[in-house]
Amino acid sequence: MRPFILIFTLLLMLQPATGDACGYNLLGEEYRIALLNPFIIGEDYAPLFYSADRLNTTRNAKAGKDRQRNVAAWARELGPGVSPEDVMSILYGTTLEDWINAKTGNAPAGWVSNGAWRAISQRPDLLEYALYAKGYEQENVVTYWWDDEEDNSGLPGTEVYRANYHSRALAGYNKAAKGSFLKERYAYQLLLLAYYDGDEEAMETYFMRHFKGKSGALADWARFHFAGQWNEEGRYTIEMANALRAVPEKAIAVYFRTPDEINPNDYAVAVRNNPERSNLYALAAVKQKGRALAYLRKAYEFDPANPLVELLLVREINKLEDWLMTNPLTGVGPAVINFQTPAWDSESYEDYGKIVDRLRRENVAKDRAYLKELREFLSNYRSADPSLGAIFRAQTALLDEDYRTALKETSALAEGQEGTGLQVRIVRYLALLQGSNVNDANVKEEVARHLLALDKVLPKQDPDHYEFTSGANYKLLPALNRIASQRYAMAGDTTTAYFLYNRSLKLISGDVWSSDNYRQIDFLDRGISLNTIDKVIAAVKQPKDNSSFGKLVKSSSIPAVNELYNLAGTLAMRKNNLPAAAAYFANMTQPSYSPRGGDELPSPLVDMLGAGDVRSLTSKEMLVRQLIELESLTKEGGNEGAAACLALAQAWYNMSDFGPAWYMLSYGKSSIRPTGVVAWPGGFSHAAVPHNQADFDLYYLASRSEEYFGCAEAMATNEQLKAEIDLSRRILRYRVIEENALAQSWGWLDEDGVAALAVEYRNIMSPFIRKYGESDYATRVAMQCSSLMEL
Repeated sequence: MRPFILIFTLLLMLQPATGDACGYNLLGEEYRIALLNPFIIGEDYAPLFYSADRLNTTRNAKAGKDRQRNVAAWARELGPGVSPEDVMSILYGTTLEDWINAKTGNAPAGWVSNGAWRAISQRPDLLEYALYAKGYEQENVVTYWWDDEEDNSGLPGTEVYRANYHSRALAGYNKAAKGSFLKERYAYQLLLLAYYDGDEEAMETYFMRHFKGKSGALADWARFHFAGQWNEEGRYTIEMANALRAVPEKAIAVYFRTPDEINPNDYAVAVRNNPERSNLYALAAVKQKGRALAYLRKAYEFDPANPLVELLLVREINKLEDWLMTNPLTGVGPAVINFQTPAWDSESYEDYGKIVDRLRRENVAKDRAYLKELREFLSNYRSADPSLGAIFRAQTALLDEDYRTALKETSALAEGQEGTGLQVRIVRYLALLQGSNVNDANVKEEVARHLLALDKVLPKQDPDHYEFTSGANYKLLPALNRIASQRYAMAGDTTTAYFLYNRSLKLISGDVWSSDNYRQIDFLDRGISLNTIDKVIAAVKQPKDNSSFGKLVKSSSIPAVNELYNLAGTLAMRKNNLPAAAAYFANMTQPSYSPRGGDELPSPLVDMLGAGDVRSLTSKEMLVRQLIELESLTKEGGNEGAAACLALAQAWYNMSDFGPAWYMLSYGKSSIRPTGVVAWPGGFSHAAVPHNQADFDLYYLASRSEEYFGCAEAMATNEQLKAEIDLSRRILRYRVIEENALAQSWGWLDEDGVAALAVEYRNIMSPFIRKYGESDYATRVAMQCSSLMEL
């Protein structure tokens, strides 16, 4: 048997390091975890739920209180036999083109039988107003720079309804009878036009004549637009707070048209009654990005019936869920805008990570104390809907790990498929999961039954365009599975934890990128025992299991068995358990070198006597068998044993981050090399980085090579072999220093950095030249790297 060595050249030292061109940063705040669905209070205030995404939308509620009041007014005007539902179906969600077609006898499907359309079609004055309103109406949504431009051409005949708004509204106003439905409608349109024209005199005329002191959706909308006309100090902000409560469709505008921070004491003289005080404190609470319980208490104290209190409660609960759960579930830190780091971090991401970890530890105690304050408030809170109060108390009890109270609060409430019933199911599932012995077979079955039931009712993937008013929370199902995964991991059942984790892959995990294929094995690609991998493989290969848990396993996102054997062999190699690695690789039905499958890459082993002979490796098992044979040769001692140790040292070097065969030990390569161990599930530009010190040393320091270099050095007597051992060891020493320098400088060295590396190079390599410079081996190496002989 001829020994093997690794092909290497000093040219490897000259290869440029790759840079992290743009990195991967989380934009917005899409990663937040919310187990309490805020839509259980309705969708009126959806833009103000605790989510930057929702706040940044301009989509209003589609069937909220404003529209319900408006269609009710239309139904009363249209007379008996016309329901608000009839009005809603034709007044909202339809276009000017629909109404023009209907007027000309080509009504959309369903209109002919619609009582509201039949009544309006018999009233030319109402039909004319509807056409006016539809012509004036413009969809109010966020658009993005890559969206196609809106086509405003419309059908022939639409242009007449897209112009002369003021004169047409004034004509309709003058024709309408005093005090009539249409008189008020046209008055509102004229007030709105005056508002946008800045005509304060006209605004005051229409407001005082038609809307002052009146109630109803139209009057509340008019009051919102007229708010800036009050001369009283601070009255504008009070009117905005009133509008937040009275006209939820103006909630977004209220938010952006008022100061970022509101101190209610600054407006005390402008407040006229307790409901207004309640509204003011509610607006101040909405503006609070942090803890807002103090203002929430005041809003409830001054008006317990204020519907804004429910909004504030779901906001505070969702905040606490985010603060206490998002990082433990996802490993993601605070959002950072691309190319921006916090002001306190001017050095590196490592420093930033340490600061974030410290702040998080400090804040957890504060957040838990704040949770107890919120629970105390909820104990005295009385909701108009008792089931909501119970759910709020149960949800905060879950966060406080008081599972008995969570179950007690929901004991009288029925589980369901939507709304509060669905929330009750989630509360009881989480209380069972976290308050029971999950290793008990019956509990495991019940957990599985709950998750399978939730599978049927919770959305599983993001649509092309997220509907902010739909109430859909696409992270909820993954979050519920990840919580279960963590619970089983804590209980020592890593196999079950893996399957549940893979049911949560839609949830962001760490602020790094990885392929979908790698995400399926990410959970196992760390310090997981081979016994666990064996259990996973056995469960995947098991015939059909009709139990709930068996169905849960089969419904998980599981890689092919081939890839599990591949991973198991890789983990065994990291531990230098070569017989186990060979056995796992032998079970692969599709032998491959790379985890990507089928690739032929340079083997880390080549014939010592066949200089430059680079063989392709198509079987991991083949390589491991060669390594095992080399291990046996090391026991023979002498120069042959030394050569085998050297071949093993060079092979492990070539399978580390330094060499071309790095796929033998890793499933991914970061563009910038980490300077230390990265805690799972984190990474650096790629998730496949070592998550423990032994693997980090093996991959980024080629620590196993050092072990074999020592073995080779101790046995070698041949001068040429000793020269090769010495130079190989020095190359490793230099490469470690070089790569660390590049990692700390983001892959780019300035002149001082290059000069410092040149000094290191001379210091490390000069002893080799002094001792072996005249050897045949050194002469042969110099043909590949002449700079070595210039030292």
